[in-house]
Amino acid sequence: MTASSVYVHAPFCESKCPYCAFASAVRADGDERLYLRALADEISQRASGAGKIRTLYIGGGTPSVLSPDSWRALLDILESSFHFADDPEVTVEANPGSLSQDHINLWRSWRVNRVSIGVQSMSDADLIFLGRPHTAAQAVRAATMCRDARFDVSLDLMFGLPGGTLREWAWSLRA
Repeated sequence: MTASSVYVHAPFCESKCPYCAFASAVRADGDERLYLRALADEISQRASGAGKIRTLYIGGGTPSVLSPDSWRALLDILESSFHFADDPEVTVEANPGSLSQDHINLWRSWRVNRVSIGVQSMSDADLIFLGRPHTAAQAVRAATMCRDARFDVSLDLMFGLPGGTLREWAWSLRA
């Protein structure tokens, strides 16, 4: 049986960042249910012959805006549709403002072993400029929560923002 990698796109965000070109939108009532139904249909058409899943990446959008109930449904879809290799790498993207302890607990109880956090900057002024729905303090909190839960953690940071200096970039990296 061959090994496979799978990307699952969660197309929802708290707000649409002005620089973002990814397929995403602010969700409306009922959108999560419709998304999960469509995802289950697509996976059922494509999953046969996928082999054992060695890597799974759940990105977006912002997967951490999905409710815990939607997450449980998503994990049920994935478990019933795919065969996972022993110790697969499973990554989930999260944003600091929408990441909750419920997400952490659910992911930790399943197969997730890496969380990629969309921090973008450790400067609140930059975050406002970027239209990000979180603060630098929330970014630190999110990274700490993930590290304390023993996830591998990566942080997305943007370099070369208008008016930015190397000193500010170095400060973000240290923070």
